[in-house]
Amino acid sequence: MDDTLNIEAVVKDVPRFRGNLLCYVDKGPCTPQNLAYKKHFMEIVNDGCRECNDRERHMYHVFLNALKEELPTEYQEFKAKYDPDGKHFEASAKAVQAY
Repeated sequence: MDDTLNIEAVVKDVPRFRGNLLCYVDKGPCTPQNLAYKKHFMEIVNDGCRECNDRERHMYHVFLNALKEELPTEYQEFKAKYDPDGKHFEASAKAVQAY
Protein backbone atom coordinates (compact mmCIF):
# COMPACT_ATOMS: atom_id res chain seq x y z
CA MET A 1 0.00 0.00 0.00
CA ASP A 2 1.29 3.46 -0.90
CA ASP A 3 1.83 5.36 2.34
CA THR A 4 3.05 8.54 0.63
CA LEU A 5 -0.45 9.87 -0.04
CA ASN A 6 -1.12 13.25 1.58
CA ILE A 7 -4.26 12.09 3.35
CA GLU A 8 -4.80 15.48 4.97
CA ALA A 9 -5.10 17.12 1.53
CA VAL A 10 -7.44 14.40 0.28
CA VAL A 11 -9.90 14.70 3.16
CA LYS A 12 -9.95 18.50 2.89
CA ASP A 13 -11.01 18.21 -0.75
CA VAL A 14 -14.52 16.94 -0.03
CA PRO A 15 -15.53 16.23 -3.67
CA ARG A 16 -12.35 14.17 -4.15
CA PHE A 17 -12.83 12.48 -0.78
CA ARG A 18 -16.43 11.61 -1.64
CA GLY A 19 -15.30 10.23 -5.01
CA ASN A 20 -12.81 7.97 -3.24
CA LEU A 21 -15.54 6.80 -0.89
CA LEU A 22 -17.86 5.95 -3.75
CA CYS A 23 -15.15 3.65 -5.05
CA TYR A 24 -14.61 2.06 -1.63
CA VAL A 25 -18.32 1.25 -1.22
CA ASP A 26 -18.78 0.02 -4.81
CA LYS A 27 -20.86 2.98 -5.94
CA GLY A 28 -18.37 4.74 -8.19
CA PRO A 29 -15.32 4.31 -10.37
CA CYS A 30 -11.93 3.55 -8.86
CA THR A 31 -8.50 4.83 -9.77
CA PRO A 32 -5.65 2.31 -9.58
CA GLN A 33 -4.54 3.98 -6.32
CA ASN A 34 -8.04 3.71 -4.83
CA LEU A 35 -8.23 0.06 -5.81
CA ALA A 36 -4.96 -0.57 -3.99
CA TYR A 37 -6.33 0.96 -0.78
CA LYS A 38 -9.71 -0.72 -1.20
CA LYS A 39 -8.06 -4.16 -1.29
CA HIS A 40 -6.72 -3.62 2.23
CA PHE A 41 -9.76 -2.20 4.04
CA MET A 42 -11.30 -5.52 5.05
CA GLU A 43 -8.00 -6.67 6.54
CA ILE A 44 -7.43 -3.33 8.27
CA VAL A 45 -10.87 -3.39 9.85
CA ASN A 46 -10.67 -7.05 10.86
CA ASP A 47 -7.22 -6.96 12.43
CA GLY A 48 -7.08 -3.40 13.74
CA CYS A 49 -4.38 -2.38 11.25
CA ARG A 50 -1.96 -4.79 12.92
CA GLU A 51 0.10 -5.18 9.73
CA CYS A 52 0.22 -1.41 9.12
CA ASN A 53 3.26 0.75 9.67
CA ASP A 54 2.91 3.97 11.67
CA ARG A 55 2.30 6.10 8.58
CA GLU A 56 -0.48 3.78 7.40
CA ARG A 57 -2.06 3.87 10.86
CA HIS A 58 -1.97 7.65 10.74
CA MET A 59 -3.58 7.64 7.29
CA TYR A 60 -6.37 5.31 8.42
CA HIS A 61 -6.96 7.40 11.55
CA VAL A 62 -7.24 10.65 9.56
CA PHE A 63 -9.41 8.92 6.96
CA LEU A 64 -11.86 7.57 9.55
CA ASN A 65 -12.13 10.81 11.50
CA ALA A 66 -12.75 12.86 8.38
CA LEU A 67 -15.21 10.31 7.08
CA LYS A 68 -17.18 10.35 10.32
CA GLU A 69 -17.21 14.15 10.58
CA GLU A 70 -17.54 15.23 6.94
CA LEU A 71 -19.49 12.39 5.35
CA PRO A 72 -21.55 10.68 8.07
CA THR A 73 -23.84 8.83 5.64
CA GLU A 74 -20.88 7.45 3.73
CA TYR A 75 -19.23 6.60 7.06
CA GLN A 76 -22.17 4.31 7.86
CA GLU A 77 -21.99 2.76 4.39
CA PHE A 78 -18.26 2.16 4.79
CA LYS A 79 -18.81 0.51 8.19
CA ALA A 80 -21.57 -1.68 6.80
CA LYS A 81 -19.45 -2.82 3.86
CA TYR A 82 -16.24 -3.59 5.73
CA ASP A 83 -17.73 -4.82 9.00
CA PRO A 84 -21.23 -6.09 8.19
CA ASP A 85 -21.55 -7.89 11.53
CA GLY A 86 -20.37 -4.88 13.53
CA LYS A 87 -17.70 -6.89 15.34
CA HIS A 88 -14.43 -5.16 14.45
CA PHE A 89 -14.91 -1.60 13.28
CA GLU A 90 -14.82 0.18 16.62
CA ALA A 91 -11.76 -1.79 17.78
CA SER A 92 -10.06 -0.98 14.49
CA ALA A 93 -10.73 2.74 14.96
CA LYS A 94 -9.47 2.57 18.53
CA ALA A 95 -6.28 0.79 17.46
CA VAL A 96 -5.24 3.75 15.31
CA GLN A 97 -6.57 6.51 17.54
CA ALA A 98 -3.11 7.58 18.77
CA TYR A 99 -1.82 8.07 15.24
